[in-house]
Amino acid sequence: MTGLSRHCQHLWPSAEGGLLSLFPLPGTDLWQFQASIPADQAEPEAPSLDLFRRIFATRDGVPGWTSRTSNGSPSTRST
Repeated sequence: MTGLSRHCQHLWPSAEGGLLSLFPLPGTDLWQFQASIPADQAEPEAPSLDLFRRIFATRDGVPGWTSRTSNGSPSTRST
């Protein structure tokens, strides 16, 4: 993840989708990802990189952020 400060937790609350949070893990280049499950969803989807990307893309509101794919290549999204 680039473009976000590693000195704080980032929160994006959404009435429609719920909470999205990114927290930098100290001493690493990793981030902890947290997202609430919408109240009207009976069964959550199985965790996957695709699911996390879809959640982030619909809830973050941050244009032009960059993440890395599992093979280390950049994956950029603009809104």
